[in-house]
Amino acid sequence: MKSMKSRIIMAAIMFAFLAAGAVAPAAHAAAGSASVDFLTNYLWRGQKLSDDNGVIQPSLDISHRGLAANYWANFDLDNGENTETDLTLSYTTEIEGIEGLEVGFGYIHYGLDGAADTQEFFVSVAYGVILNPSATFYYDSDEGNGGFLSLGLSHSVELGGDMTLNLGATAGVNFDNELMGLGLNGQTFTGFYNGDISASVAIASIEGVTIEPKVAWSFPLSDDARAALDATGPGFESYTVYGGVNFTYAF
Repeated sequence: MKSMKSRIIMAAIMFAFLAAGAVAPAAHAAAGSASVDFLTNYLWRGQKLSDDNGVIQPSLDISHRGLAANYWANFDLDNGENTETDLTLSYTTEIEGIEGLEVGFGYIHYGLDGAADTQEFFVSVAYGVILNPSATFYYDSDEGNGGFLSLGLSHSVELGGDMTLNLGATAGVNFDNELMGLGLNGQTFTGFYNGDISASVAIASIEGVTIEPKVAWSFPLSDDARAALDATGPGFESYTVYGGVNFTYAF
């Protein structure tokens, strides 16, 4: 029932954003994108949540004047089931007087099949300088009852022919978040958690459509994280190479 209720709320909010974009003046019209990932695995903060059987992950983004909503889902190709449906609401703004510096905050509802739903609140900061450093702190007020910090760097290189090489690296730090210690028999810890290195090539095929093959490597950053990740998920592996392709239509 919780999952069905969350999906109804998601649909209502997304419809409101679409309607707002339709009636807003052209200079302030809402922007959005629809995308789908076809991936070999579903990884969340290093946790392997699929069993090497492939997943499909559709996503819908709508934004207007810094306010944004995202609908995201995961479909497991082994059984064809929708295992997760998430909603993210956020607000991002630029800091006046500091070009490229953005701060934001938001909320995520995780609608899970076969597990209790949970929710997170987050704050973020990103600086559009060399390597585009960013930091986002999440606090799970429900099932996790703890925090998680994600640090990121990224860089893009124009390859010509409407192709762009995108490189990224992230590092996670756990703050007694119980969901990050599921493999430790419910124990929690504070310390470095997972790293992720990725590379992709974005190819602008036709107007508004981008095709982006990608590959990534996820790995633990501490002994506690390795123990937790080795015992989490069907694959029981803390080191995972995964990849796939993304299709995005921007409107």
